Amino acid sequence: MPLGLLFLSSPFVYKLTKSYNIFAFTVFLSTISGVYFLIFTAGGLNAPGVFWVVATPILATVLLDRVGALLSIFMVFGVIFIFYYCDQNNIQYAFQFEYDYKKELLRNLLIFTFFFFTIFIYYINNEYKNFLTQKEQKDKIDNLLKIIIHDFSTPLSIIEMATKKLKYRDDTDSEYIQKINKNISNLSEMIKQIRSLKVFKDGKYNIKKKELNLHETLKESIGEMQPRLAEKNITLETSIQHDLLIKANKTILQFQILQNFLSNAIKFSPDSATIKLEAFSENNQAVIKIIDYGIGIPSEIIENIFVMNSKTSRLGTKGERGTGYGMPIAHEFLTSMGGTVSIESTEKNEFSKNHGTTFIIKFPLSI
Repeated sequence: MPLGLLFLSSPFVYKLTKSYNIFAFTVFLSTISGVYFLIFTAGGLNAPGVFWVVATPILATVLLDRVGALLSIFMVFGVIFIFYYCDQNNIQYAFQFEYDYKKELLRNLLIFTFFFFTIFIYYINNEYKNFLTQKEQKDKIDNLLKIIIHDFSTPLSIIEMATKKLKYRDDTDSEYIQKINKNISNLSEMIKQIRSLKVFKDGKYNIKKKELNLHETLKESIGEMQPRLAEKNITLETSIQHDLLIKANKTILQFQILQNFLSNAIKFSPDSATIKLEAFSENNQAVIKIIDYGIGIPSEIIENIFVMNSKTSRLGTKGERGTGYGMPIAHEFLTSMGGTVSIESTEKNEFSKNHGTTFIIKFPLSI
């Protein structure tokens, strides 16, 4: 009776202590004590189910891990010693009753076999789940490293181009020095934002948003992308409504979202092409359209383009390489700030005339 009450009280123990170890120990102690009591009443070492003492390390391994299993081995030897001592000193067991030894032995063997394989399957399944959890954590770390590599590439390329231009000038051009300083600041800011993304994905952080003038933010993003546009002699045509106000984090919007979508448009546009950037209000939303007339996106890539672990990276029109993480990063941040994005794309082929891709980004207007 006391053992049954101890077992039944285990959920309340967990509720009070919030400790799995205490809960598991309560379950283990009540269960194994019950097993030992039944063996004792059935004759100790002469009981048909004496081999149930082996259940001690099995159950301890499942509930209490390796330390519990090690301690349980000492328990087994202790219990066997007590049963042996009782036999040697003719100590009567608690209850004596008549039974068919062979039938009881067979019954105990069958029950024990079922118990053993049930616990074994549970243990293997639990270990497999732990393996998947560890693998998921490793994948998250790998993805974070790829995010860092990807997001640092744009400002570093701008710094590199600016320093090359300074190399062939006799005077110190303040414009290029400003670009270098600004992008170094951007790198520092992005380190903070990547940390914020990690904390955000863990559910421990809300991205700080404030009211932004979308016209000003877009103009700044366009200015940062000029070196990339110049590399391929691409013309960027803009049509931006002046009074668009949204709530967002400016650094994230500019460097993780807009620059990723603009970089994608540049990457898959041919030399001397045109890209259009439009921003306007519609149905209480700020709508941003980035339109290119490049090679388009295959439908199978569009389906997974925002999935972090999908292989969607392709070479650009000039062999530009990518990681395949730009779009997932942009989408992750965009949705975290209440935005949405959709894609319209027609692949370039011998039959298509109006090929290219349009990204349509929407934010609720700040009222």
